[in-house]
Amino acid sequence: MSTTSVVISHKRLRTETSSDDQPRRRPAARKEGAACAECRRLKHKCNRVWPCESCVRRGCAQICPDGALTTGRGNRFILAGSEQLHNKISTLSERIHDLERALEESHSRHSSETHRLLHPDLLEIKAPPERGTGPEGGEATVGTSVEEVDSHGFVNMGSGKVKFLGSHANSWYVLEMEESDSEDGSEVNELPHDIATLGNRFPFAVAPTETTANIREYIHMRLPPRDETTRLTNIYFERATWLHAPVSRMRVGEIVSSIYSDQLGRGFAATPAHELAILLLVLAIGTLMDEEREAPYSSKADDYSMLARAALCLESIFESPTLRSVQALMLMAIYLFYADKAGPGDARWIITGIAVKLAQSLGLHRESTLWKDVEPEQVRERREVFWELFAYDSMQSITFSRPPSFSLAHVDCQMPDEPVKDGEHLEMSFPAWKHRFVRDCLTVMHDECTGKKRQSYETIKKLDQLIKNYRVPPSLRTPGFDVGALSSEGASIALTFQRHVLAGIRDSLRMYLHRGFLARAVQDHPEDPLRSQFGRSVMTALESSGSLIANVRSLYSLYPKLSVRVWFMWSHVFSASILLGHIVIRCPGIPLAKSAFKQLESAVELFVEGYSDLGASKPLTTMKTMREKALQALLGSKEIASDELDRLGGSTRNLTSLKSRSSSGGPRSPSNPPSHSPSATHSPAPNLIPTPPPEQVTTPEMPQPMYNFDFTTPDIIYDQQDMLQLNNMMYNQQPTFNLNFVPSQPQPDFSQPPYDDISQQYNYLQPNQTDYGPANSLPTQLPPQQPGLTNMLPPGSEAEFNYWYMSSF
Repeated sequence: MSTTSVVISHKRLRTETSSDDQPRRRPAARKEGAACAECRRLKHKCNRVWPCESCVRRGCAQICPDGALTTGRGNRFILAGSEQLHNKISTLSERIHDLERALEESHSRHSSETHRLLHPDLLEIKAPPERGTGPEGGEATVGTSVEEVDSHGFVNMGSGKVKFLGSHANSWYVLEMEESDSEDGSEVNELPHDIATLGNRFPFAVAPTETTANIREYIHMRLPPRDETTRLTNIYFERATWLHAPVSRMRVGEIVSSIYSDQLGRGFAATPAHELAILLLVLAIGTLMDEEREAPYSSKADDYSMLARAALCLESIFESPTLRSVQALMLMAIYLFYADKAGPGDARWIITGIAVKLAQSLGLHRESTLWKDVEPEQVRERREVFWELFAYDSMQSITFSRPPSFSLAHVDCQMPDEPVKDGEHLEMSFPAWKHRFVRDCLTVMHDECTGKKRQSYETIKKLDQLIKNYRVPPSLRTPGFDVGALSSEGASIALTFQRHVLAGIRDSLRMYLHRGFLARAVQDHPEDPLRSQFGRSVMTALESSGSLIANVRSLYSLYPKLSVRVWFMWSHVFSASILLGHIVIRCPGIPLAKSAFKQLESAVELFVEGYSDLGASKPLTTMKTMREKALQALLGSKEIASDELDRLGGSTRNLTSLKSRSSSGGPRSPSNPPSHSPSATHSPAPNLIPTPPPEQVTTPEMPQPMYNFDFTTPDIIYDQQDMLQLNNMMYNQQPTFNLNFVPSQPQPDFSQPPYDDISQQYNYLQPNQTDYGPANSLPTQLPPQQPGLTNMLPPGSEAEFNYWYMSSF
């Protein structure tokens, strides 16, 4: 006789038959007229017609009226009496997992390709069907796994305004949305009424025909002399295009030549309005990046921006869009990215969306070579503009944790630059790497982190591995910190910023990914969050936070005037400070708390030195508050509340009591500069050291790496006895080093980085690997130890926890 067991999952049934010589014991006979067994178990009303309506509705009609369900492992519904079967399934699943891990380790020693048996689809076979998820990937309807975090984010419905930020949004923007002060005041500008009106109503205003000539004449009058135009244009291409370059130097040169071709203005009159807007925005961004000005605020840049808006209104962007229209809108968004006129980025976000729709209307997302009569130069320019827009939109979406505007399913436009084989290495420019990183990593992160599904811990770990192991070519690695980096001698300012920002993008991405699970670990295990099942998130988030702070410090020490204009890097330092302070306040007794406090101190000191006089009063005040609370926690105070990570770190909330924010449509008076909330395009960091198994995270004997900084804090004077007690707590441990280094100009080799063993931690591309893509193995030989550095953990040791606290550079 054969026996049958039925597994119920999401209203589906699966029948499994196994041979068995023993007869199955039949359930006790049901009394005539009684409810079915399942309705009796659930105390449901039964209509006593078999199968009854209740069982049909719940998808278990096959067991009605005598069968009953019970809850098994993994929150699955199973037939009573079949627990032994599920015990066997669980054992086999664990065995499959062990074999897969062994196969992956063995295969990675001689190949960088993924083994065919380790395809993601095959890896899911061992996962049993969970309650609320059907065998065909049905949507979860019942229950929530303990290894999931809320991903709804923030919404502001106060003051008649509605605004949304996702759960992985930059904390700076959450602070701006929650506590922004009114900055209305009187806005002063010297522009004529017609120009100001067009600028304020952009992009929907269209200049009346009768005023077009007058507006053009006024714009012509406000253009600087050609020498000044050339100077500002050079500043733009040398100081601003290292990150986003929607228009080429050649194209801008053609526009300048056309406008300044003769003194009678005939060339200016013949220049299309949207090309004129491109030049005005180049001048505006060049003015912001001009290091001859002490502060990165400029009423002159505001004027150029408003004139550009007016120029865009001379010819409707909706009725006659061109490639120049898309480029002008991108430049407008990038100007707001640096000037941050919209505070929390509202105007920048909307203008980028308009640029995307115009690009799609021009077919930029499709491969231009498929059409006839398209010149090679046009093909290349269309590719460049599309991928710059794709990357910018994707990075802004990550910043605000909102869905992107593009989907790769609709894109076949080829990339403008291909990697070049340079000896044993695969080399490429920063734009080429950026485009591929966005395509390969950020698009995956969008799908997983901005969708309606809750984020599982396995998903977060996979995304972390994807970002951490994504290779960087030698030319873009930071000398003195990264194995295989090229010499820093003769490196341009642009290359220096590209190297720092590249690592900063990856660091911040990883920090935001793990922020939610760090909060869970601290909440569940305040005595030692590393013992939590999310201990890996604690280590990764702290690692990335320390890396970001050291990253910005090294960049600021090299180029202080220019680095303070790169707002988004400082915004990530603010987010890192919130995370570090949360750890110290909630878990002051763990060894990590002391090193986290030192990192927080370093971040506050950095802000005081480089950013406090640039409109960052609110973030700096918040950081100082976190530092004060953290100090009290370390000194043993019991009455301390830290809700900053809950407020600013991704928890779902409905913000209803916000202060009103002033409109950002027009230019501000120089005497009333905007409060800068750094734009954030990016984020996060690298590391090819393999992630240890989760069980290693919670091993109490494991050595805990420490940050130890020497610093002074001029803005807060602590009680001498308290400081003596804190010094005894913090500095009687191994080893110490100085974070406040100031490298010599212009591009030093950081031979003594602020953290231990940086060169091993940031080996983005292994010397013996040349293929582009995720890395799967450790280098066979690590470089010699840098002088003065302490190697706290054995390199490559699988028995130890291979996380080094380090900086990006």
